Amino acid sequence: MNPSELSALKSDPWLLSLPAEARDELIAVTIIKRYKRGEVLIRKDEDTADLFGLLSGRVRISAATFSGSELVFTSVLPGDWFGEISILDGRPRTHDALAAKDSTLAIVPRAAISQLCKQNQLVHRALVQLLCDHCRLAFSAIDDFLLLTPEQRLVGQLLRLADYKTTQPIVRINQQELSSLVGVSRQSVSKVLKKWEQSKFISLGYNSIELISVEQLSNIIEK
Repeated sequence: MNPSELSALKSDPWLLSLPAEARDELIAVTIIKRYKRGEVLIRKDEDTADLFGLLSGRVRISAATFSGSELVFTSVLPGDWFGEISILDGRPRTHDALAAKDSTLAIVPRAAISQLCKQNQLVHRALVQLLCDHCRLAFSAIDDFLLLTPEQRLVGQLLRLADYKTTQPIVRINQQELSSLVGVSRQSVSKVLKKWEQSKFISLGYNSIELISVEQLSNIIEK
């Protein structure tokens, strides 16, 4: 673990919610692992229960349909933790997780966090809170799918995935993955993106979308 990775863990909001002693114990046993784009972290129905925290990159949470295509549920962004369900209920993984781009993960071994949960009720409570946060996000996503138009859902994903540290906010994603997140065809996404580019709301690049007018895009959701 290099100094920047250690610093990221020590300032991580979820870890900071833990008692200092428990936080230090978790950081001490945390493994840092780097995944290449497209590499699998977790397979659905695997009997594993390590806890993952994303330090950099992006992770795609998905499942395969009966036809063999991929159904994408969400994208995990830096600072997010996932994998708590199997720790809490001891059952196999619920979804696939793979690196949507080159990613660095902090991995807390199952045995270590399970032992800490037994020793400290606050650690167990923090895991439950993580699960509750993810449940709320899932319910919000269901609401969006039922109540928002495809264009509004597309805007929502772009605003959530954008890197705001650049001069102009930019989303580094291909249109196929974006269409899976929105729940429409790639052709439909491409058509809308080209319309927005003509309106000067965005600028399209290779596997990237620069957000020229966040305000105009936000107005689409508010309509």
